[in-house]
Amino acid sequence: MSLPNMNERFWRRTLLWVGVVMSVLIAAATVIVAFVAPMDSLSDIFPDERDRTGVHLSILQNGIMDQRVAGQPLPSSLGEVLARMSPEDRKLFERHTNDAWGRPIKYATDRNGFELRSAGPTQCLRPPMI
Repeated sequence: MSLPNMNERFWRRTLLWVGVVMSVLIAAATVIVAFVAPMDSLSDIFPDERDRTGVHLSILQNGIMDQRVAGQPLPSSLGEVLARMSPEDRKLFERHTNDAWGRPIKYATDRNGFELRSAGPTQCLRPPMI
């Protein structure tokens, strides 16, 4: 068993370091693309319209419940919810008042609370299931 000459060891070591550096660069690029690059919209995260509408409904529900926890009465409309919010919260909330198909989310109150509904892809608001 003979030892490789100096030139061969140099190239082996060089190729090893080139491989390590390339692996680190590829990993860094993957992290940047996956986590740092800005997303165009919620549709990049939730491509299915039903999932995206569910997110809109959850955000609206949380905004209304935050006001309830703060001791405010139920608003009579989503516009009233917006009027009570800070400008920063209003900007976020306004983007979610339509479903993923571009139609307004329906808001209604009764003696038990409130209801948020989307007509969905059929554009037909059916009675709530009991």
